[in-house]
Amino acid sequence: MGVLITRQRDFLDGCLYVELCVTGRKNAGPDILTPRFPKEDKTYSDPRDCINIAVEIYKQWDKEYGDEQKKLRIIGTQGTLVFDFSTKGITAARAWADRMFANMEKCGSCCKPMGNREKLCSDNKSDVGLESGLEYNANLLNDLVKAKAKELVLSGT
Repeated sequence: MGVLITRQRDFLDGCLYVELCVTGRKNAGPDILTPRFPKEDKTYSDPRDCINIAVEIYKQWDKEYGDEQKKLRIIGTQGTLVFDFSTKGITAARAWADRMFANMEKCGSCCKPMGNREKLCSDNKSDVGLESGLEYNANLLNDLVKAKAKELVLSGT
């Protein structure tokens, strides 16, 4: 699962939103604004980080365009949540993120959420470093095949 962060002006209600779309770009609102800030229009795997990034984007956006209210909208698999960028609203959004994080599959090595990360940790980081999960598995399989071939050559089979 990846969480896409965008800015939007909803065409139905005219409200400005920092939107977190849990299901990625395919279900994001249709009114995505052109990316203006470094961390927007990107997908992240940890929902707790997404709330913090949304608050950062809100603060930057509100400095430049402070005459309209902005809200946090979370589009999830079971509906849409809307929060104000107030202490109460952000606290509720963080509680949502904590619940989401608790239910996510985590990496066995680093305990970070799996999400749709391109790079996964291996069990032995010092030998392999960080590689994509598919690349790591392919390299592991290749090493096993080479070891078996060497064993067969040495045994004369």
